[in-house]
Amino acid sequence: MDAIKELEQLHDEHVKLTKEQIKNYEAYIRHLETTIRQTDNRIKKVILMLLDDSKDATNTAPRPFTEKEKEDLIKGGYVTKEQLNNTDL
Repeated sequence: MDAIKELEQLHDEHVKLTKEQIKNYEAYIRHLETTIRQTDNRIKKVILMLLDDSKDATNTAPRPFTEKEKEDLIKGGYVTKEQLNNTDL
């Protein structure tokens, strides 16, 4: 009987550790999701700033976006088609 109780206790401890590990992984995943969202928002802001700057472009401005790059920006959700149409890219 002692062996069975000891096995049950070991099993319960293992389950408890596993649940704690799952909670830690879930917290880490939430942290990563937040970081990704924040990075994505920063990228969107930079792209919108670039779009605004392109309206006032001079000879020293960076090259315009290619059609493929424009499509990728729209597909990625970084800008809308209207935002692209309102700029001189």
